[in-house]
Amino acid sequence: MQITTEHVEIPVNGAAMGAHVAYPTEGGPHAAVIVFMEIFGVNSHIRDVTERLAREGYVAVAPDFFHRTAPGIELDYTEEGMAKGFVPYGQLQADEMIVDARAAIAWLRERDDVRGERIGCMGFCVGGHMTYLTACETDVAAAASFYGGGIAGAEGFGGADSTIGRTGKIRGRILCLFGDQDEYIPALEAEQIKAELEKHEIRYLLTILFGGPGEDRETIDETLEFLRGKSPLVVSFALGIRILPNTALAEMAVEQRLIAADDPLMEPKFYISPGVEGWARDYLEEACAERANWSFSFLEAPSDVLSAELPTS
Repeated sequence: MQITTEHVEIPVNGAAMGAHVAYPTEGGPHAAVIVFMEIFGVNSHIRDVTERLAREGYVAVAPDFFHRTAPGIELDYTEEGMAKGFVPYGQLQADEMIVDARAAIAWLRERDDVRGERIGCMGFCVGGHMTYLTACETDVAAAASFYGGGIAGAEGFGGADSTIGRTGKIRGRILCLFGDQDEYIPALEAEQIKAELEKHEIRYLLTILFGGPGEDRETIDETLEFLRGKSPLVVSFALGIRILPNTALAEMAVEQRLIAADDPLMEPKFYISPGVEGWARDYLEEACAERANWSFSFLEAPSDVLSAELPTS
C-alpha cells in the first residue's frame, strides 16, 4: 500500500506539538492510531512504527509530548540516550499529557480521511504509561500499552492523581504487555493493574512475557492463546524496542519461546522490528543456531494489534 508521510504541528493551547504522521495515499476514511513514543523521542524507530501501521490501512500519528521541554528530541538506544531522555521525562505533568492526547485525537477527527469513532492508541515505556492514561481520560476505542512503567505508582506524573486510580474511566478495550525480567517494572505492579482492571470490569488483556516456557504454564498458555491468530506485531514490539545488549531483557529475548501466529508446525520464532537490525540480528543468529527449530525474521508489513477493535474500513 502506498503511503504518505509528513511532519505536522498539532495545536495545543496556543502552542504547537510536533508530530510524525503517516497515512494511506488513497482511499478512506480510515481508522487511526496514535503512537506514543519512548523517552527517546519521535526517532526513526517510532516513525517506522507509524509507517508500518499506515501500510496496513491506518492513519498513524506519533506526537512529541516532550514538546514543552525538549521539542524535536531524537535519541539513540544507548545509555547516553537514555540518560538524556530521563531529563524531559522527569518534567512531565499528567494534566499536560492529557491535554496533548486530547489534542492529537481532535486533530485526527478534523481530518477527512479519519473515521472519528475508530481512534486507538499504542505506546512503549513512558508511551505505554501515556497510552494507559489516554485510555482513562479520553474516548479512544482501543489501546495497547507495551511495558508502561509507573502506571501503578502512588502518584501520576508531576504529583498528579495516580494513573491506576483512573482505571474506572476506561471506555474502550485495553491490552497491557509486561516482561517478567523487566528491571523497571516490578511484577507486583502488573498484578495491581490487573486487579484494578477486573475491579472495574474493563475489557482487557494483560499478558506477562516470561523468560522461558514451563515456568508458569497457565500464564504461558494465556500468552500463546493471545498470540495465536494475532499478528506477530505483538512479538515484534515485545522483543524489538526496549531491549538493549547485555541486559536482562536481552537475555529474555533469547530465552523466550514465542509461537508464531502463522506457523502450522508451531516452531518457536522471533519476529524482530526492522529498527533494531544491528545487534539483534547477530545476537539472534547465534542463539537460533544453538537451538533446533528456532528461527527469526524481520517484519515488513505487520498487521495492527488493535485491528479487532479498529477495523480499517
